Amino acid sequence: MSESDDPELQEMIETIREALAQFRGYADYWKWPLDRQLEERGVAEALSAYLIHAENADLVSFGSVKHDPPDVLLKSAAGKRIGVEVTELIDSDAAARHRFRKKRGEAQPYDWADWNAQRMSAEIIQTILRKDCKLSAHASDYDELYLAICTAEPMIDLALAQQAMSLISVDVKRIDRAFLLLSYHPALDENVYPGKIAILPIPLDKK
Repeated sequence: MSESDDPELQEMIETIREALAQFRGYADYWKWPLDRQLEERGVAEALSAYLIHAENADLVSFGSVKHDPPDVLLKSAAGKRIGVEVTELIDSDAAARHRFRKKRGEAQPYDWADWNAQRMSAEIIQTILRKDCKLSAHASDYDELYLAICTAEPMIDLALAQQAMSLISVDVKRIDRAFLLLSYHPALDENVYPGKIAILPIPLDKK
């Protein structure tokens, strides 16, 4: 039987083709353009794996949310409800340039955004403040609220992310914990970072 005779295989191939066509071609590790909810759940699952490994967290299940934000519901064995809001740290100008070139069928040159610890910390702080305000609408539906900031920016590595964390000082009202998730890196120690994905707690001062 050829591939064309297998409807399920053909459907899978078409789905992959459609997804590839919609990728922007820049910092796409966490992206799944055909299903935003699946994308958000993937980030939440990576965070959950880290918390179970690093903190022995008793997280046992995922669920959908009635109102957005947050994006994903985590539940503990004891019944604690944790709302996870997922967002991305990305240079929008670099992403737009890559998307434009891809649409025109042009080759993607070396064109990565320039990041340093100061810029990272400033943008993370602004993201936290914005999300803290946004999450106030449904905060009472959850025992805790987590913010997961994922990034696949090529110039952001573990050392730079750790330096940026040391510069962050931010007051929040709703968010209980926040985390920065980097993309997969084969050199990372899986005994420290499950799935070889570096995840860093972001310092918060909850008022």
